[in-house]
Amino acid sequence: ARYTRVGDIVTFSLRFSVTTSSGSSASSIRVTLPVASGFTNVNQAAGTCSGSLGRVEADATNDELIVAWTSGVGGTETIVVTGQYSVF
Repeated sequence: ARYTRVGDIVTFSLRFSVTTSSGSSASSIRVTLPVASGFTNVNQAAGTCSGSLGRVEADATNDELIVAWTSGVGGTETIVVTGQYSVF
């Protein structure tokens, strides 16, 4: 994973492999923030990820990122994520 911070904006990217048991399976992971933020709603982080319907949003309860996608095929696939969030 990589990130940069310029002022109050953190830009991040990460890449990981996952294994799913079947295609069209909704999946998600939580990612610890490289710089703490203090999120108060889901719209304070945004991004995209490979995989169908991939998205990134803020988890205000745990001050983490949620990366969610739908797997296109069963088996192992590589997910690439990019996005930004604000530090409050």
